[in-house]
Amino acid sequence: MGCNTYNMIESIHDIIGHIKSDDPITLPFINYYLEDKDYIKASTKYIDKDDDFLIGESDGILMNINFIFINTNVFSEVANHYDNFGRYCDYKKETREYKEFWRRETQRRRSGMIANCKLLIKDIPLYFNINTNEIIKDQLLKPLRITGTHYAYLNYARIDRTRNEKERQKAIEREINPNNTIEGFSRFWDGDYWKHKVDEFVIKNGFNNCDTKARRKGFTVKEANDTANEVNLNPNTYIIHAASDAKKYLLRKNALTYFTKRNLDWYENHTYWRRGFIKEDLENIQTGFKISTEGNKLFGDQSSVVSVSLQSNTSAAAGQTAARIKFEESGVNPVLQEALDITMSTVEVGANKVGNIRIFGTGGTKDANWTDFMNIYYNPNGYNMLPMENIWDIDVRNKSCGFFFPQIWCYEPYIDEHGNSKIIDAYYIDKLDKENAAKNKKGEDYLIYIGQRANKPEEAFLTTTENMFTSIELNEQVKFVKYSDDVKFYTDGLVINDGKRYVFKTNDELRATGHKTHPFILDVPFKPKNDNVSCLRLFNRPFRTFEGDVPDDIYFAVYDTVKVDKKKDEITSKHSLNSIQIWEKPNSYNNTNRYKLVGSYCGRYELMEDNDKLALAICEYFNCKILFEFGSGDTYHNFKRWGKLDRLMKDPSNKLDNKETRSNAGYGIIIGDGEKKLNGLTYWREFLYTPISTTKDGDIKLNLHYIYDLPLLLELQNFDLKHNFDRISTSIIAIYYIKCQVIKKQAEINNASNNRESLATILNSFSL
Repeated sequence: MGCNTYNMIESIHDIIGHIKSDDPITLPFINYYLEDKDYIKASTKYIDKDDDFLIGESDGILMNINFIFINTNVFSEVANHYDNFGRYCDYKKETREYKEFWRRETQRRRSGMIANCKLLIKDIPLYFNINTNEIIKDQLLKPLRITGTHYAYLNYARIDRTRNEKERQKAIEREINPNNTIEGFSRFWDGDYWKHKVDEFVIKNGFNNCDTKARRKGFTVKEANDTANEVNLNPNTYIIHAASDAKKYLLRKNALTYFTKRNLDWYENHTYWRRGFIKEDLENIQTGFKISTEGNKLFGDQSSVVSVSLQSNTSAAAGQTAARIKFEESGVNPVLQEALDITMSTVEVGANKVGNIRIFGTGGTKDANWTDFMNIYYNPNGYNMLPMENIWDIDVRNKSCGFFFPQIWCYEPYIDEHGNSKIIDAYYIDKLDKENAAKNKKGEDYLIYIGQRANKPEEAFLTTTENMFTSIELNEQVKFVKYSDDVKFYTDGLVINDGKRYVFKTNDELRATGHKTHPFILDVPFKPKNDNVSCLRLFNRPFRTFEGDVPDDIYFAVYDTVKVDKKKDEITSKHSLNSIQIWEKPNSYNNTNRYKLVGSYCGRYELMEDNDKLALAICEYFNCKILFEFGSGDTYHNFKRWGKLDRLMKDPSNKLDNKETRSNAGYGIIIGDGEKKLNGLTYWREFLYTPISTTKDGDIKLNLHYIYDLPLLLELQNFDLKHNFDRISTSIIAIYYIKCQVIKKQAEINNASNNRESLATILNSFSL
């Protein structure tokens, strides 16, 4: 498309789309795209010679999107020549012109290409004014440099892409389906420009990459091009492709290493840069050659691409110094974080970064295991990933994250011929599409649909493991608890006896007095190699009277115990943790009319007795009783030995039949794995999704919205009936106690009014 394609252009909205007055846009990425970007240039602190990046108020990196692209076809001139004539170069071999052509192309593959293709957004009205002459227009166009890898992608990488208009017409004439993809060269698109510039910025400034995206954004072919470009250009270069299962995610057709080999073959068969192959097996590609008269000696570049599986060997990507280590399909890699921890040193020599680690993956993967990927993405500083200001999620501009490529960016056919995405037009089409999906898809299918078409990282990280707790509300609560400063009111520590009474000491206070402390466990599932003793997290301290006492019967605790003592080195992921929850009941002291989770512990001392001591300390500190699961551990015997049976509760579950507790009912409650557990799961879900209030904006608040225990929420996201979910097991104990209290209250109401109400109504009435 030439410049004349645009008519009556008066603002950026005439290019990317107009916002509808009756349907305003709240997507943060579009809002950032349109805002005036008055930020510090990244070049004041980092290497960024093109001033493509800024530093946001979060100290995260921002893309300096203050321009559009014009006449970008110039960057694909040699690819277009190949398409037209079946060759790159018209000069005869060994001539000066021939050598100069390939010398220029080598330099462009390394350093990129510059052309006057940048038009600042502020200059759009003048540039497209019919009274502006060509001289002024040329002056308004600024130099634009694309990276070397991007140049190689446009001119030497082969991808499967949609047909352009000319190719579509030819297909129709030949009675071929014009909608089928074909192998060809890529086109210049704005999102690709920024993806490649981010990659270059990362390498030049010694960072690693953590990228997530909507599906079908071409990251696999872009990364394959990057690998092929590096290996073909540079002798003795070593690049590792890693995935949980190499055969499934790297070596099959259209996977990362498959595309890499296709691009390497293109260099061998169609360009000046023929390196040869010593090995062509996809698991271990090596460039170079042998000479028959030289035996097994190796010659040539001897660069390598190795593909490894991490599921059975998390150290597979560690060892030899690598220029790149690429973790493909990170959203389905359950050992990603462990593998990354082991691998980090592979791209380091002392304090110097000699290589680059790239972690990337796609939303909407069935049975995804996002935990590690999401932790790394939203904590880039913890892994030397490029920290970008989060311009994609709602209300988190003060936070940093990895790079994100949304659905509406490069969303065909909403891209003009210069490569500018019509992101606002794309937004409305995508919004309508998702509204239709919401009407026709349910549960897991809908979450997958949204994740694959994510416009925000939080959508890409939607759990697609459907279970009885799955919901949009749950995913939103996980995000809120994990990233909002509004819920950082908890304190971590332990309850100890100071010789006079039981007191809560924070971890900082404990360390100050010489006590060893343990971090609160956040990993779900927990990692056996970590410190899994854990600590107690309190969301609320106990209410105390003026005399300093905690009143009777406003708190209760529940306890899911382990079965046997285990030393730390004996614990595996198949074992359980002890889990204790402290709940506040509806009471007049705190003027609360609902049950509230106020404390949580989940961990494992080597001796069960030490966990029981903690359980007793919690009971003493909160002046409460504890209901434990009977049948495992020695809780009953320990409490009896300590003379503290008055702190143990008896089984309340027979009250669910409106019967009084038998005087001889045993201590604790037996849940097991049968009907009682399944009923408990149902009761627990009913409790979580019971409405308890309405905000001033009319939003309904559920009990779920007052659960601030992040690991418990993560267990709800990932729950199944096959694995250990210790916090949920504890919640089942709690809900049996709560339901017993509800039925007791219901009986009081029935006696007073003879009016029967459903459990849901009672739960709602008493805001449980």
